[in-house]
Amino acid sequence: MKYGAGSLIRRTGYWAHIMSHSKPFLLSVLTGPNAGASTAFGTAKMQLGGGREDNIVLAGLSPDCLAFKGDGNRLRIAARSEGLSCHDGATGVPSALPTGGAVYETELPATLRLNSDTVVTISRLHADTRRRLGLPASLAIGAIALSMGLWLGANSPDAASPPETQAATDSTGPAPTQTAEAAAPAAPPDLMTATSPKMSCTGDCATSAAEGLQTRMQAEGLDGLTLSVEDGIFRVTGALPANKTDVWRQLRANFESDFGQSLPLVVQVHEGDASPILAVSSVWLGKAPEIRTKSGTVLRIGDTTGDGWIIQSIAKGEIELARGSQTTTVRF
Repeated sequence: MKYGAGSLIRRTGYWAHIMSHSKPFLLSVLTGPNAGASTAFGTAKMQLGGGREDNIVLAGLSPDCLAFKGDGNRLRIAARSEGLSCHDGATGVPSALPTGGAVYETELPATLRLNSDTVVTISRLHADTRRRLGLPASLAIGAIALSMGLWLGANSPDAASPPETQAATDSTGPAPTQTAEAAAPAAPPDLMTATSPKMSCTGDCATSAAEGLQTRMQAEGLDGLTLSVEDGIFRVTGALPANKTDVWRQLRANFESDFGQSLPLVVQVHEGDASPILAVSSVWLGKAPEIRTKSGTVLRIGDTTGDGWIIQSIAKGEIELARGSQTTTVRF
């Protein structure tokens, strides 16, 4: 079986050529729970964050964190979360990304800091040549490449000759056309390597992860933090004592090391002493005392507030609450 010069391009090189043109941009995760992950993407608008509806999902980000679109050698970014910054590809100077619908535009490659842990870089897989070659030049290059392919194919050795070992370089001519006898190349592998929650952890797996995180938080005395799980998103909110900052940082790192590729963790904590958030509207002191908050929620003894405090007693002028080893009194 004989092949023309076009057959010297290895199959992997051929598919890389096709993929780089259909998906000419590359996002790579430099730091954070998904460090080392990368994915190619096309010219359509992409949405990045920690939600199930996002095109690219990374652990530790809020849903719909930002949207971006590649165009030639430039990148347009619309930030939907506060605190994001971009290191301009031309100057290297970091700039805070505006929110509120404003669009930030920069040269590629560009480096984005998405939070204190995660940094990504966006670049082109190949140079943008749309402005460099006109139609006559493109036709001339294609004609030369085609004639060379036909000449080399007619003069190539037969099947009994030793195989050609010279590696082919990238061609600027048209993609090679295989003969009917040649086997079709296998489909290229998915370039997405670790952008979760595509690696599934649901049902018992997610329940076990939540229980384990809650248990470790209690064991470390992080009573001011509250864990909630909704639609596969883990959220930790509340107050973090100043002397527990390193403890929480290590606990979070351990969780994201174990589940960062499947269970996004959104953290909204602040340093300071924890206190219950309880806006009392009215109190009933009958046989079954209860309180009604300004939002309309009715709480009785044994019920838990939204920030994790348990109602211990309801008396005239005061309400006692407890959370873990902490107790407090709210007076009204």
